[in-house]
Amino acid sequence: MNLLSYYGIGQSAKEIRQFNTDDTEVIAEGTLEIEKTLDLSRFLQTSRNEEDNNRELESKLVDLEVLIKRKIIIQLN
Repeated sequence: MNLLSYYGIGQSAKEIRQFNTDDTEVIAEGTLEIEKTLDLSRFLQTSRNEEDNNRELESKLVDLEVLIKRKIIIQLN
């Protein structure tokens, strides 16, 4: 084996094209996985925001309920 072959300098154009095609497919698959991960991250962030909003609404409803009860008690007295 000579050094040119060892370092791939003697590769045929077909082998180089195949290598580039394989790389492109790997990059495309990696890009798709990144997009899926970002979509999941956005979904989880939205879910967290919705949970925070729900907790805030529940807290406001409890406050409103307390105010209504106070108003009723005041009117009854």
